Amino acid sequence: MLDVREEIIRKRKELRLSQAKLAEKCYVSLGTISHLEQGNNPIRLTICSVIVLKFLGIPWEEIIEGEDQQQSIGIEILKERLDLGVDMKRLSNEAGISVKTLKNIESGKIEPTSKTLKKLTQALKKIRDSQTKSNTVISCRHEKLKEAIRSSGMSPKTLANKAGLHQETIRRILCDETSPNMKTIKKLDEVLSAGLVYGVLQD
Repeated sequence: MLDVREEIIRKRKELRLSQAKLAEKCYVSLGTISHLEQGNNPIRLTICSVIVLKFLGIPWEEIIEGEDQQQSIGIEILKERLDLGVDMKRLSNEAGISVKTLKNIESGKIEPTSKTLKKLTQALKKIRDSQTKSNTVISCRHEKLKEAIRSSGMSPKTLANKAGLHQETIRRILCDETSPNMKTIKKLDEVLSAGLVYGVLQD
């Protein structure tokens, strides 16, 4: 099995990035990077850890350590959700469960009951079918907005200050924990390149 921790350190150094710089580029906390590299505790599945692994080109499924069925179920749900490009709020609404419950399932903290798993499976299928029929992936707007934010070269704190938003809002957008409403998009539009955000609004 791939030694994820060693691979993170190797690829970070290959890119000549400090832990702080990698954290900045992935819009996660320095603590997240430090935790992933320290090796004191098993790596836990979180949206932010997946963001880091994807940025470095490391198969994020490898963060499963051992035969952890509970975490495996969460990873499958997370993978499907990210593939569909929907945030936690939408999937939890479609499934009729709380965001907290979904977050705990995806992180492997709890194992879903058969009833909850059925709700999630049906919700994912409904979203997938809806996207196929309309040929419009809702996450496209979100992805373009994230790309516009990253392309700006601004840190989450700087962008949040200029747009009059909370830094946590920027982090949640980039970690796929929420989809921005029109008011937030317009605030970001005033700071980011109009051409980039225009595509988000018009998609």
